[in-house]
Amino acid sequence: MAVVKQRIPLWIATPITVAVATPFATRLGAWGLPVWISFIVWAEYFVFGANVEALKMIGYGFLYGCIMTAFWLASSLALAPSLGFDIAFIITNFIWVGIVVYTLKYPSIGKAVLAIFNGISMTLAVYFTGALPPVEVGSYAATFVAAFWTLVAGYFGAFLGWFNVTITFPQTVEE
Repeated sequence: MAVVKQRIPLWIATPITVAVATPFATRLGAWGLPVWISFIVWAEYFVFGANVEALKMIGYGFLYGCIMTAFWLASSLALAPSLGFDIAFIITNFIWVGIVVYTLKYPSIGKAVLAIFNGISMTLAVYFTGALPPVEVGSYAATFVAAFWTLVAGYFGAFLGWFNVTITFPQTVEE
């Protein structure tokens, strides 16, 4: 029976991966990544199976969630002058979240539901907490900057997951 063995145990590889990630949060000043996003997506990589298929699902699912949220926020801002932001946000929620959930019926999209909803929730968190890079943009563009920044941090997390597994130097052995 073939079994995958790690030459470096995961309990050593994981702190190494955290050490690699840390400067991206602490040494880039105002451009520091919100690595909490990266760490969540890193875990998501393991949930999806820690393989190439996991990277694909994160790749398109997280992107889809981030983009749909940018449009949701932008449409909320467009309606806010006449309705107030809270009411506009609730109304546009029915449009954008409804579209996302409706499209989950397609198997290729539905299997990435975790990545999609992480993209949505994390984009909302980046936007509402102001965890944006220091760029001067208008309010509509800020929604897309939040989505982009979330996407960068999320894709970095997918890389961290891949890196974490790779540095264990796995090998297949017969038992």
